[in-house]
Amino acid sequence: MKHFLLYTFIITSLFLCAPSFAQQEEEPVSKTFRVRFKTVKEFEPLVKAILSNRGQLKSSEALNMMVVVDRPSYLVQITNLLSEFDKPAQQFIIEIQLLLGSDDPKVKTVPDSTAIHELLDPLYSYSKYEELDKVYIRTEEKSLTLFDLAEGQFSIIFEVDYIPGTESPVRFRQFTLSEYLNDISGKYAKPVYTSSAELKEDIKEVFAAIKHEGTGKTLILIVTAHRI
Repeated sequence: MKHFLLYTFIITSLFLCAPSFAQQEEEPVSKTFRVRFKTVKEFEPLVKAILSNRGQLKSSEALNMMVVVDRPSYLVQITNLLSEFDKPAQQFIIEIQLLLGSDDPKVKTVPDSTAIHELLDPLYSYSKYEELDKVYIRTEEKSLTLFDLAEGQFSIIFEVDYIPGTESPVRFRQFTLSEYLNDISGKYAKPVYTSSAELKEDIKEVFAAIKHEGTGKTLILIVTAHRI
């Protein structure tokens, strides 16, 4: 009986001393969030996923901003989420080197021919490497880039993703090398190489070594990705 009375006293005391649930609960307030580098349309579903049962939001795609009404602790979470989400697109310098490989003694080889020779599979190694073009293209992730090479003889189109924390963080979602040719209909671009690829930063990679129909030599495509 004594234990029962003691438990009853403790429970009653806690009930009388504790604030009500309504008192503990934070009252919703409003806060405006402006998205600078990404789009509010992309951000909105992430916010909806963490709103409380009292949370509301209104967004404007034209202004790229949203107003959220929720408890302060939830607004803090949204602020932290925005700081992780809304970052500028990663910038890159993509180095493209396009060569013709052969054993033609008349060809003047490039200065770094030894390094190129070491990059290539023995099946595609040659004594001479004629440089058709070498360019440095500035681009950013998720941006489709088109560039002409070798005075308009070739073109490349590519799109880059960046996945930090991986061994090969630079990922080409697509990469196409085309050669411009002419027929009775006029000039057209013929794809000679299409692929996706993953690269380490600042390391030369041979993307392709393809027999070039026009010369009988081997067309060699070397790519290096530099993050800036």
